[in-house]
Amino acid sequence: IGFFLRKAAENLNEEYINDPKHVADALNYALDAVSERSKAKMGDKTMMDALIPCIHAFSEMIENGESAAKAAEKAAAAAKTGAAATAGMVGKRGRGLYVGERGIGTEDPGAVSISLIAETVSSCINIECTAE
Repeated sequence: IGFFLRKAAENLNEEYINDPKHVADALNYALDAVSERSKAKMGDKTMMDALIPCIHAFSEMIENGESAAKAAEKAAAAAKTGAAATAGMVGKRGRGLYVGERGIGTEDPGAVSISLIAETVSSCINIECTAE
């Protein structure tokens, strides 16, 4: 998750932080970097099972002209669905690989973490911060 966030930050200039299109581009850049590094994909019972649908949902909504708030809401729902789906999987990469079939019935912790992060971002995206 740290690697993903670092890669997203590397690709997002401060002047574009409020531009949803640039945010989507940065998230996709980071997703590609994580995919390349980890070789994990959907169905491997990793954080990628939540991250891939999350980023794709956000990007699709932004591309279709939706607001960042709506896109974040849809992304959080996609991440939650992806994380929940990992409960029925046998881990093929990461720590889940070592658990094997004993992990069936338990959601992947990385996928759940991604889901919680996406949910938090979605719930906070419209909150205005003011300096006192």
